[in-house]
Amino acid sequence: MLELLTKLLLEMQGGESKKREDGENLSDSQSTNETTEDKTTNSSSQAALRLLDLVIKEKESRLRAKREKQRQEEAELRRLVLSCIRENGKIGWKDIAHMTDENTAEDIKRAIRALRRKGLIERVDGGGKGVSAVYDICSR
Repeated sequence: MLELLTKLLLEMQGGESKKREDGENLSDSQSTNETTEDKTTNSSSQAALRLLDLVIKEKESRLRAKREKQRQEEAELRRLVLSCIRENGKIGWKDIAHMTDENTAEDIKRAIRALRRKGLIERVDGGGKGVSAVYDICSR
């Protein structure tokens, strides 16, 4: 819809500039008629610009709402992961993923990284390549 409105606006503006070029060779009475048409076209262009502005604002509003919903979902998942760790003690991310089957492994890992950055949980398995990560509440 945004593309259609933009195209319409560009066509209207293109028509206005052509009328101005053609208007230079017209008589006074024809020029007066053209001036009235220019005002009408200008008014239409302004209306199209207002409509385009409204469409853009609506899209921005929807995007902000979508981002806010995503932030809330991520915060809820972090609370859920923290709760799983508190209730079960040392636990691996795969076990957390099984407990929260509606979330992807990547979602769980992202939540764990965020909790680690905040210093709320820590990796307690010693780490290393091929070792399944186990997490617990920070002892600090």
